[in-house]
Amino acid sequence: MALVFPSAPPIPEIVARMRVNRDMQFNNRRGAESQYPDQVIERSPPRMFAEVTTRSLDRAEYQRMRAWWESLQGGFNAMLLYDTAHPRPINYRTGFDGVLAHGGAVFDGSATVTAITPGTVTLECLPSTFDLKSGDYVGFLEGGRRSLHMVTEDVTAVDGVAALTVQPFIHTTIFTTSATALFDKPHAKFRPVTNSDSFDYGAGRGRFSFQATQIFS
Repeated sequence: MALVFPSAPPIPEIVARMRVNRDMQFNNRRGAESQYPDQVIERSPPRMFAEVTTRSLDRAEYQRMRAWWESLQGGFNAMLLYDTAHPRPINYRTGFDGVLAHGGAVFDGSATVTAITPGTVTLECLPSTFDLKSGDYVGFLEGGRRSLHMVTEDVTAVDGVAALTVQPFIHTTIFTTSATALFDKPHAKFRPVTNSDSFDYGAGRGRFSFQATQIFS
């Protein structure tokens, strides 16, 4: 069967630690003795960075994982990842069974985007008092493109409408009010960091680990 990309790791029991990766430059000479403040420059758009480790694998599982990693061709092909330790908002960790959107429809973990800026997004069709905490994730899907963001302030929906502040900033040239917001295992596309793979497989079981950085294509 032909491989289809982006693809998720073939071993689902992984730990995927996420953080925002920033490419920063500091000019400290424009400060202290100067009338000008220190300069802080962000040289490229911030994006999520993942450190992934599998559970202990037997030989057959290790071979599957290794073959999948090589199928990514060092970054020519993409993978799908989400924060496995935080797959849903903290107040809904077990899922959305029995949760209704405002108006009575079944809530499937997705919402409609009605307004969007780089740092904020307004959503509707949420549960009436949907409760999000800082550190929860929201994902966006539009035209096959995906993006993953962290909510930075607590917010509770009013009549199913909520305005979120997020990091990293949203690419508003890519994601618009046509996007769908996702709260159930929100994924993003990631490219492997070349040669970041590591494994301790020997005579017994072992783990496989690697790093990856978010892409927006």
